Amino acid sequence: MKKLFILSLITVIVFTISCESKKARTALLPSVSGKAGEVVLVMKEKYKGSEIGKDFKKLFSQEVYGLPQSEPMFNLFFFRHDAFTNILKLHRNIIFTQISPSIKKAKISFRKNVWARPQLFISIVAPNEKEFKKLFNENKDKLLRSVELAERQRIINNYKKYEEKSLCKLIRDKQHISISVPKGYALRIDTSNFMWVSHETPQISQGILIYSYNINDSIALNEKLLIHIRDSVLKKNVPGPLPNTYMITEHALPVEFKEFYLNRKYTAQLRGLWKVQNDYMGGPFISFSRFDMKRNRIVTVDAYVYAPKFDKRNYLRQVEGILYTMDIVK
Repeated sequence: MKKLFILSLITVIVFTISCESKKARTALLPSVSGKAGEVVLVMKEKYKGSEIGKDFKKLFSQEVYGLPQSEPMFNLFFFRHDAFTNILKLHRNIIFTQISPSIKKAKISFRKNVWARPQLFISIVAPNEKEFKKLFNENKDKLLRSVELAERQRIINNYKKYEEKSLCKLIRDKQHISISVPKGYALRIDTSNFMWVSHETPQISQGILIYSYNINDSIALNEKLLIHIRDSVLKKNVPGPLPNTYMITEHALPVEFKEFYLNRKYTAQLRGLWKVQNDYMGGPFISFSRFDMKRNRIVTVDAYVYAPKFDKRNYLRQVEGILYTMDIVK
């Protein structure tokens, strides 16, 4: 019994030392390079224009839904193996491929912080093109999702590190929502069941709208209801620059409705375009809605971007990152 205890203690100590050593090593790594939304793909030149290269291009360059102009999900950059220098090894998102008879088995692996932090490194290897294509097709959704999650987590970690603490506390106290709003955001409107915070520059506006309403027996988180309530709330609370103008959902583009679980809690998402009624302003939005059973209400956190002179993908991802920190205060 004593020997078993000592063996267990040694195992715990070794595991703890290993974890601490890994943390220390990660802390010493340089910060990642590259711009948000970029992916470095390392492969032989002959595959770049082949079906394999085109499949990668098609996967990562597919259009982001709900933007006023066409923008790819990610900017993909091809590099040969001999061009994959130490500088490129510091990039934020790296996909390293190799097709060679010397490889015994097709394999895909996902690793973090190999040469920099916070880095995503994906390795895809296979003995021949046929097995590589098969492996790619089986894992392409996971590939795309992994890069999406890595980009989002960088945003979330940064926002939690640099929170506008007084504003976050106000939202928590007044709206009973925990959310990480980064520095630079300021309060614009605060009522009993509606709050508007935004980050304003001369050319860009990023905003978060928080509102709630009571639950009754017939209510459900469906697309039509959420859009109807959204338009009603925005018409009342978000005025445009001129009299008789206000924010509303743009119905010319179908709103995308999605249901998923965030932190094990059912969440309904809307994604689409907003516009200012009787004016020319507009841009993308994304909203999360969730039941708050304790207070018998539904809570919606709605994020929007106005950047008429710029691409909007990264700005939308930034406010989307704020939504993913949302939680109902118990």
